[in-house]
Amino acid sequence: MPTEVYTGERATEAAARAVSAMDTSGQMQEEYYRLSRAINRGLNELTRGRLDGGGSISGGHDTMPLSRLLRLVAEIDLDLAEAEGQVKGLEIEVQDMPVKNKSMCREKVLQFRNDLKAMRRSFEAAKARAERHMLLQLSQVSGKRKNIAERLMSSTEQLHDARKVVDETEHIGEGIIYQMEAQREQLVRASEQVNNF
Repeated sequence: MPTEVYTGERATEAAARAVSAMDTSGQMQEEYYRLSRAINRGLNELTRGRLDGGGSISGGHDTMPLSRLLRLVAEIDLDLAEAEGQVKGLEIEVQDMPVKNKSMCREKVLQFRNDLKAMRRSFEAAKARAERHMLLQLSQVSGKRKNIAERLMSSTEQLHDARKVVDETEHIGEGIIYQMEAQREQLVRASEQVNNF
């Protein structure tokens, strides 16, 4: 009889965790969508413009001061990091969800991951173009600044390469996490079947 009480309490706790996970998951998804919209607006603004000779970004009808460019790049980078945090939080919440909801939420998490990777690539490309143009403008100012500009460009390329390695490592890690999660579910089901006998 004590085993049944423990099982009942355990089942109640599991149900409460599942409801909490679903609520938290919905909030995290809403926050992800908000961040995604902000990132895309920033990317559109960043890709529309380019640096002109006066230290501003211009393109089409848009002119953006260098300070706005730097602020925009920082904002997009922070939003991307926050969106990545939301997706990681979703991955954790999925573990406490009922089995019937897990596969749907896993698919959303995978979609969010892919969207984030595409946004990150777009951001890095737009940022690199803006930085190259800015560095070219600086290099035309003087020989000393040209040397600095070349070092900055080299550092930017190294950072871009490092980011690629991080993305590849993260992708491999995600695959391992999903495999381990599936194995965990199998072990839990097997354990439940053994306990039922």
